[in-house]
Amino acid sequence: MNKINIASLRKSLKLRQKDFGEKIGIKQAYLSEIESGKKPLTEELYNNIIEVFGMDKVSEYFINTDNSDIIAKSRRFVHLVRG
Repeated sequence: MNKINIASLRKSLKLRQKDFGEKIGIKQAYLSEIESGKKPLTEELYNNIIEVFGMDKVSEYFINTDNSDIIAKSRRFVHLVRG
C-alpha cells in the first residue's frame, strides 16, 4: 500500500479534520493520530480516500512510491469499485 500525505491532501481540499474524517468514515481524533504518525493509514481508509476524492487528486500526495505500482493498484481498485 502507498503512503499518502493526508494532512497536505486535506489542507488542499480546504477541509477541517472533522469534515475530512466524516467523508472517509472516521472521527477527527483518529485522523489527527494518522496525520501525526501515531496510527497507520489502513488499506480500507486508503481505499476510502481514493474513492471519495478521486485518484487524480490523491495521487498528488503519494509519498516515496513507485508510480507504476501506484497506477496499477489504483486502477484495479477503481475498476472494482465502479464495476
